[in-house]
Amino acid sequence: MTIIPYCDNYEEDVKDLLLQLQIFLSALDSEHVLTVKENYRDAYFAHTMQEMQTVPNAAILAVDDGKAIGVVLCKIMPPSAESRITTTCPKTGFISDLVVSEPHRRKGVGRALLSAAERFFRENGCARYQLCVFAPNKGAIEFYRSTGMTENCLFLDKKL
Repeated sequence: MTIIPYCDNYEEDVKDLLLQLQIFLSALDSEHVLTVKENYRDAYFAHTMQEMQTVPNAAILAVDDGKAIGVVLCKIMPPSAESRITTTCPKTGFISDLVVSEPHRRKGVGRALLSAAERFFRENGCARYQLCVFAPNKGAIEFYRSTGMTENCLFLDKKL
């Protein structure tokens, strides 16, 4: 397995990975808020790749045998007026998506992608990074905790 920056050769693989993640998360959603719309695969890919064009964001791939088997999407959140006032760390990294294909999970691919994301954030002056995990995704929560991540903010939801 090799960790590389995104390149267009892997576009279809990345679309499939992002779709796999959304299918998995929507299956966990007992409230049926998360969904996989008909155009999800192409539309979400286009959306994320457009965001990755904003420097210094990055898409990082795990590639094995000529196929992308994992992807992590890294964003550096621009400092807001509020964060300049309320925090000591206005430059923060954010992982919007990290997915590893099913047959390659629990083999170190996610850890390798997370390490690459951490390097990217450090190299771009971030002192911290964050991500959001869907609460029913217990496996992801365990994984991130095993890497030293801790809860920082709890996002609550209520159906009206």
